[in-house]
Amino acid sequence: MNITAAESSASPGTTGNTGLIAYFAGNPVAANLLMLLLIVGGLAAGSRLVIQHLPPIDFRTINVTVDAP
Repeated sequence: MNITAAESSASPGTTGNTGLIAYFAGNPVAANLLMLLLIVGGLAAGSRLVIQHLPPIDFRTINVTVDAP
């Protein structure tokens, strides 16, 4: 059985594939764990964001803006 270079590089898990995408293509459990870690980290970071609905406004001041040539 003869395998060409194109066929050997297309199948994950062969020694010709190097790189991050090839690693995760050959290891779906690692890819799912990374996805879970990113989702949990995003939810944890999003829950700690400070949300301010209305900024504090001092009603005793007046701002005047004039465009000068």
